[in-house]
Amino acid sequence: MLNTRVTGVRRVGGAFEVRTAREVRRARAVVVATGPFQVSFIPSLAQDLAAEVVQVHSSAYQQPAQLLPGRVVVGSGKSGAQIAAEVARTHEVTLALGRRQPHLPQRLLGRDIFDLLSLLGLFEVRAESWVGRFFRRRDPVIGTDLRHLARSGRVQLMARVTGAEGRTVRSMDGQLAEVDAVVWATGFRPDYRWLDVGVLDAQGRPRHAGGVGTVPGVYFLGLSWQRSRASALLGGVGRDAQALGTQVIHGLARGELLGLEQA
Repeated sequence: MLNTRVTGVRRVGGAFEVRTAREVRRARAVVVATGPFQVSFIPSLAQDLAAEVVQVHSSAYQQPAQLLPGRVVVGSGKSGAQIAAEVARTHEVTLALGRRQPHLPQRLLGRDIFDLLSLLGLFEVRAESWVGRFFRRRDPVIGTDLRHLARSGRVQLMARVTGAEGRTVRSMDGQLAEVDAVVWATGFRPDYRWLDVGVLDAQGRPRHAGGVGTVPGVYFLGLSWQRSRASALLGGVGRDAQALGTQVIHGLARGELLGLEQA
């Protein structure tokens, strides 16, 4: 069923009840392939900013004209760094650094850095390897050099924002910054409220091993670092899908029949 939103999945006996706006179906197995970027996250301290401060999540940002003239605070990370570099052409920008991340240039030795990383096999490193654990802790910012922006005077740096009041934001080390607008480059959070099968942890994240859920018959595809660095990328999800298909076939052999039937 294409173009059909699933509104709920729950266990019913030895099967799963899959509910949509149109109908209810039964399945012996469910593959959740909704990706890792589901709900934009804005910290609760945003509520403490004055109503006249323009607030935009990075996923809704399109151009500097969205922001009133004046001072802008932007969260860090890949999106935040790119947005800060663009907005700094027309606004006073302060970039709040959530955590220190290494920087890699967009091009190196005449090649795009993604080509080189692919040639080195870094997209295929396993999540549980020491290289994988390192990159999961310190995923590099590619392209935009935050330190260069700061040295050029186009952007001021401050520590992670931990508080706000009126038109002022406060960093974790006590630094204050007056703002006219804030771009929240604060990432996304999973939203599996519709998946009521007992496979989520206390933070609402899937409990799985390589995409195989801890509840028999539940599988996941496209999660960040599901098996490797490329798991959530278009260039790598196909390999994960092939591996997961093998797991589903093994489930079939064990009697975990996969199929849909009208409820």
